Amino acid sequence: MQPPADSLQHVRERRHARGRTGAKALLWTCGIAFLVGLAASPLLWVEEVRVIAPDPSLQAAAAQVLRVPAESSTLLPPIAELEHQAAQVPEIESVVVIRELPHRLTVQVSRRLPAALIQAGDQQLLVGMDGVLMALPSDLKRARLPLVSGLTLAEARPGARLSPADTDLVAQLARAALDSRLGGGLRLDSSQRLDLRLTYGGVQGFLGPADNLERKVSLFAQLLHELRQQGGQPAYLDVRVMERPVWRPRNEAAAGPPAIAAPVAPPAAARPDKPRVSGKPVALDKPPPPARSNKPPQPKHPLPSGGTP
Repeated sequence: MQPPADSLQHVRERRHARGRTGAKALLWTCGIAFLVGLAASPLLWVEEVRVIAPDPSLQAAAAQVLRVPAESSTLLPPIAELEHQAAQVPEIESVVVIRELPHRLTVQVSRRLPAALIQAGDQQLLVGMDGVLMALPSDLKRARLPLVSGLTLAEARPGARLSPADTDLVAQLARAALDSRLGGGLRLDSSQRLDLRLTYGGVQGFLGPADNLERKVSLFAQLLHELRQQGGQPAYLDVRVMERPVWRPRNEAAAGPPAIAAPVAPPAAARPDKPRVSGKPVALDKPPPPARSNKPPQPKHPLPSGGTP
């Protein structure tokens, strides 16, 4: 008795399918073996490494540390090893490796831009937005960068990294200085984290804790600009409470800084009833005139008992 024709057809199809699968697997195996052999072949060994950098000094520094192992292939370049080598130069922020068959690799490096200056004892170091410390070149224009003092550094050397909290503080200060166009001359004392203080143009600023530092520095810069446009000469600005910043005129500074001084209106962005028109600064609110009373006059800025900023 013979099996049905449809059963024989099914068996033949399964055999053909297995044969096609085996042929494909054999082709893939041969192809992979060919590529591996080609990658290890002297035909594709790296014989030249070209370094591209934004400036000659960074190019020279990268060329000194970048070393490709012997018999490395351009098909499978040692990218992780090159990145590890480049990390030895703090000024290098990123590395891109480009294959140029058959024998050359091109390594593109980018410079880590400084965000601020760090006062570490008797030396100054640059720091990037990511908290990596860098050496201070002699030809750098320091006046364009804010200076931060009072940080507790585990290591004060190029290549070391700030703590996450210090990195965030520096990044906020750098962004605010850039947006407010303060930059040079801005000094931040961070020795007391709950009472940060800055100095700019002979005016002291009381910032309080490090939270919302970027907004506080921007508010300080805007109020200082508006006060000076109106002829005011503040000795200090207190923006610890951003909804109610206060200031004291310079001619009253001899009596010592009071805890509460002449009130200053917040910037125009926080006052929808007084919008800024045509880019002109909004006039600061004046304190209301004192109410008439038969009591003897009180001092203009009474000092709270024992309080100074």
